[in-house]
Amino acid sequence: MRRSSNKASTALELVAVAGILLLRNIRVERSVSIERPASLIYATVNSLQLFYKWSPWQSLDPNMRQTTQGARDGASRAWLK
Repeated sequence: MRRSSNKASTALELVAVAGILLLRNIRVERSVSIERPASLIYATVNSLQLFYKWSPWQSLDPNMRQTTQGARDGASRAWLK
């Protein structure tokens, strides 16, 4: 039994040392090219009324209910239960 205990201890020490030596910051980037005029893209993502067209969450729950209040500046959107 002592051998397996030593192996486990050595493995734990290796993981600890690797954790200390590895970089602390990780950066992930993604990009996509959209073949549309910038003005159209901005108008779409800037409008809460058009949020459903580009929202990544929209397709996850097609039965979700949402409400939008206000227009442009100061507008808000809420998910309802």
